[in-house]
Amino acid sequence: MEYSDGGMYEGVLQDSKPNGKGVFWNEKGDYYAGEWLQGLKHGMGTYRYPNGSSYEGRFVMNRKEGNGTFTWADGTSLKGLWVADRPEGNGSLTLPDGTVLGGEYREGRIFNGKGIFVYPDASRYIGGWKDGRKHGKGILMGPLGTIIFEGDWVDGERKYPGPVAPSETEENNEPHPHKQEKHSKKGKKK
Repeated sequence: MEYSDGGMYEGVLQDSKPNGKGVFWNEKGDYYAGEWLQGLKHGMGTYRYPNGSSYEGRFVMNRKEGNGTFTWADGTSLKGLWVADRPEGNGSLTLPDGTVLGGEYREGRIFNGKGIFVYPDASRYIGGWKDGRKHGKGILMGPLGTIIFEGDWVDGERKYPGPVAPSETEENNEPHPHKQEKHSKKGKKK
């Protein structure tokens, strides 16, 4: 079936609309293979965007809904629950360098609530997040499990006092992958 805008569909039709399994593509580079209901993406499917990003998972009435994985063109992927086209609830974000963030998403915002951030060198932060920044109680650990800092964080910054491992005070003070944190290297508190 050919659409007036040049898009093409191959698959099951009912009342001249995609209904069942089928494939859609157009000249802009949009591509969808999966289940349809009355002309809408509905059920399991894979959507590839013209910019190289893709989504694989469940759709309800043309929107990402349920379990699925969105992968950006740079290789970053977000796996978890989707509600009304946005990540919601528990999910994990994997960056191209292997960094993994696992935790809770609210209203499509990256990281609110409790979660874990694992750096490529296996060091990690476990604790609270607010709008993608370390916030609340949290523990920063080195690659071998040494506690670097345990205490309170506000807007991505450590709040002293708090136990700090003397040999590792400046280790892993790296920016959040989406550059939402402000960082400054801090030495031992005297």
